[in-house]
Amino acid sequence: MNKRKSPSLSASSQFGLTLIELMVSMAVGMLIVLLVSQVFFGARRSIANTSDLALAQEGGRFGIDTMLRHVRLAGYQQENGRAAFSSTLANCGAGSDAAQAICGVNDTGSPLTDEIRVRFYGAAAPAGGADGATLDCQGAALGAGDIVEERWSVVTVQMNPSDTTTARPTLVCDLYKQGGGAIPAARTARVPIVYNVDRLQILYGEDTDADGAPDMWRPANLANMSRVVAVQVAVVMLGENRNAGGTGAAAEVFRMFGASYPATSDAGAIYSAPADNRFRKLYNATVSLRNRG
Repeated sequence: MNKRKSPSLSASSQFGLTLIELMVSMAVGMLIVLLVSQVFFGARRSIANTSDLALAQEGGRFGIDTMLRHVRLAGYQQENGRAAFSSTLANCGAGSDAAQAICGVNDTGSPLTDEIRVRFYGAAAPAGGADGATLDCQGAALGAGDIVEERWSVVTVQMNPSDTTTARPTLVCDLYKQGGGAIPAARTARVPIVYNVDRLQILYGEDTDADGAPDMWRPANLANMSRVVAVQVAVVMLGENRNAGGTGAAAEVFRMFGASYPATSDAGAIYSAPADNRFRKLYNATVSLRNRG
């Protein structure tokens, strides 16, 4: 009986990868993973930037609109001939307002922020009681004999009162109201309006020739409040996310009222923002005061 030999495996019939081929394959795989990771993190950064921009636009628009809606009411009174506000509103400028309805504080606190204070009466419905059209910054209706004082500024507020890491610079309305024709000495409530307001600056438009239009713009420390007929507000909104290497990686300088505004007596009007990888955006608006003169 013949025995068959098992065929031997020659070197040419073996299949596999050499060490060099394996190393090349690993290098190519690592390169692909690296490229995919860069695309992924780039997409996350883009989403964060888009989210910050959207929140800044929404917050800036809402904050300015809400604030100026109340500033526009400065000096409002439904009944003709009603006396000026009896208690003195602190003289925050070069000349106090004879009606004691508006004033401001320039460059207060740290970081520097402006503050504006306004007073106005409520309005009564024909059948009596508040008409529901004139509201304080808490959203409560004011009757015809009710006086309110509101102080708008930026302070640090914790979004979660029990968590100090949620502290954010916040546009707030400090409310002074007790009903009737008096204004209390102590604050009634602090109302957060918009979080992440990094800087607030305000200019006052003076009417120097009695034509009803502002002829010059001054900060509170220089303005004659009796001649103020308009207010200009500028805010820098701050992004929530830290975006390493992206928007906000370099220091930025914001000229709050434009390059032509002489800020020699208004240090806060030029804001040198830190390079902290936070998105920032400048917004401003102007409003005429309806109840002057």
